[in-house]
Amino acid sequence: MSCANLACNIHAIPEAGRARYRALVEAIQLFTMRRDEMDNGYRFELDGAGISLNDLAEWMSWERHCCPFLQIELAISGESPNWALTLTGGDGVKEIVASAFPAR
Repeated sequence: MSCANLACNIHAIPEAGRARYRALVEAIQLFTMRRDEMDNGYRFELDGAGISLNDLAEWMSWERHCCPFLQIELAISGESPNWALTLTGGDGVKEIVASAFPAR
């Protein structure tokens, strides 16, 4: 799959849910504490006190519809108060993730 074939489709999210989806994206951006580059995507450390697991699960549910080419993984450790969100995929995915969640 090339980057030219990849595009997020916001219309896959019902219009009534788009404002909430955008708010969740903004929360992920706001509460990203660290972004680590991987060969095929990025791993984000998110502030567990700032964004809830319920919010992340809701975002993941929306995201899989508008960007079905993404592999989304959420890791939780009992030793850490934070969440690890990994977004990966085939060719071109890394660039899409980087533009949606830029380094701060």
